[in-house]
Amino acid sequence: MPSKRTPLHRQRKGGLTGEMISLFKRGCELQAGGHDDSDDESPEHDEFKQIDKRLNWTLLKLPPHAVGVFDRDLDGPMPGYMGGLASGRDWHLSVGLRKALLEAIGA
Repeated sequence: MPSKRTPLHRQRKGGLTGEMISLFKRGCELQAGGHDDSDDESPEHDEFKQIDKRLNWTLLKLPPHAVGVFDRDLDGPMPGYMGGLASGRDWHLSVGLRKALLEAIGA
């Protein structure tokens, strides 16, 4: 049965944990080494994918359609085409989480 409730876009409760920060730091290291590239078939690429999924979906609880915190596009303005997409609706959430994680690792 459909609901007439309007979702509120509130900041998530709870802070960053040590696991979140260490996974983000390791993911950034792998990303700097080029292991986030989909053409990479190395064990490091597999590690990056596992970190990406665990951090974004399990720990940060971002919905699967949201832009992940390793996406460097979050450092700039939201692309215009995303305004009508579900990922655009959650853009601000991903931006806030990325900024907090970058501050936590001192980047």
